Amino acid sequence: MKNSSVFNLIKGMDTSEKRHFNLFSKRHILGSINKYALLFNSMNGMDSENDSELVQILQKNEYDTAFLAADKNYLYNQILRSFQTFHRKKTSTIHLTELLTTIEILYEKGLYDLCEKETQKAKKIALEIENYSFLLEIINWERKTIGYTQGFQKAYEVNLSIKNYLALLSNQIEYTDLYYESLELRFKDFKARRLDNIEMFETLLKNPLLQDVNLALTLLSKIRYHLVYSNYYYIKNESKAEYFHLDYLIKLMEDSSYYIKENPFDYLYIYYYLIELMIKKIPDKTLKKLKEFPARFDISKHKVATQVQAFAFIAELDWLKEQNKYSEGYEMINEIKLFIIKNKFNIEPAWHIKFYFLFGSFCIATGNYKNALEFLNHLFNNYKENQRADYYNYSKLLIILVHFKLNNFGLIEYIFKNTFLYYKKKNKLFKIEKVVLDFIKEISVNQSQLRINQKIKNLEQQLLELRGENFEKPAFELFDIGLWVRSIIENKTMDQLANPSPDV
Repeated sequence: MKNSSVFNLIKGMDTSEKRHFNLFSKRHILGSINKYALLFNSMNGMDSENDSELVQILQKNEYDTAFLAADKNYLYNQILRSFQTFHRKKTSTIHLTELLTTIEILYEKGLYDLCEKETQKAKKIALEIENYSFLLEIINWERKTIGYTQGFQKAYEVNLSIKNYLALLSNQIEYTDLYYESLELRFKDFKARRLDNIEMFETLLKNPLLQDVNLALTLLSKIRYHLVYSNYYYIKNESKAEYFHLDYLIKLMEDSSYYIKENPFDYLYIYYYLIELMIKKIPDKTLKKLKEFPARFDISKHKVATQVQAFAFIAELDWLKEQNKYSEGYEMINEIKLFIIKNKFNIEPAWHIKFYFLFGSFCIATGNYKNALEFLNHLFNNYKENQRADYYNYSKLLIILVHFKLNNFGLIEYIFKNTFLYYKKKNKLFKIEKVVLDFIKEISVNQSQLRINQKIKNLEQQLLELRGENFEKPAFELFDIGLWVRSIIENKTMDQLANPSPDV
């Protein structure tokens, strides 16, 4: 059963927010029962939402459950109201929202002098943080207020300024559109797997706005400009050029008096991408700086801390995979799995997909194929391709390897057909995927060990030839399928081949 909005909201709250709500809810005491605190704490104690269990808990505490759905809806709105008091002024954007409410109330009461004073205060903040969407609304109130306090001529002058700010907002929107187009291309595959991936990106870069950074008129526009280029060099696998743009982005954000405070996750993601580039030797000070990040914020501390820990785990797993330290990665899985379950509402689905892909990879590499099957099935049963296409699509190849090793030949033919059609439909039948699927097709017809031995040696030779091709290198980065094939031939695990025991 799908969880309700209020359940998801409660599970997304940090400890401080929950404590504040319990204080906030004291005003809603009916007789001896703090009704909404009881409902809140009962739902908070549940791992997954179960109305039958919830009704039993509430009725034991003399709670009338006849209108439970309505009570949940009311609780949802009360939690949102408590957020407004708890997070008051924690960011400039929240402060602007509060000021706009005040401005409208003062205007409707006819207190125009006070209203004008608040509009000037709000206007100053909006200009400082380059929030032009808010600024346009503030100027609209300024125009209406000044019409009363200083006359229509002054109101007309205020109205003329809107065009300038509209142009700046339009500039931000155009660069943001370009950024999202680049993001779609970035996650289409794990880096470029064919020439047309790059050609599509280069068509995007022909947009005049991406020809000259000076056309980016605001800080946000400049950030979007460099993000587009960092995504471009990511898919081209040109690390030095990608690093240049990411490093420049960090400087832009750190030099701003407001950007990181208003947009902590933007900074956090860029920092993680820098760590990804340095995966072969992660400087301790870089990870240390990342882990100190949550202490800098008054809002979203728990979510920021969760994302930092998630990125730290992923960085470590990526590093272990890069170093072929598969058994060490496998040993980390249970700890990370518990972390994901505990914080699933604060980790985006895209990162869940990468975690479960990595879990499956480490299980395969250490010979734990049943566990690999469990993790990969979880990935397919709980997430969708559009949430993280690169890892999702390659996981389809991994699960076939798992079924092969578990001798599930009754399933392999069916899975092969589905996977082949899926790759064809998505235009993802790249060279590595094709040679592996061809191998699976051939052995599914005849499972004699002699035939399998012949075909897998042929597969190894094909993969050896593909390893040097630029467009196939990203697939080997995701999972070293050549090493996996060698492990089958030698009847060892990938970990045993990569880390042979010293002779006794």
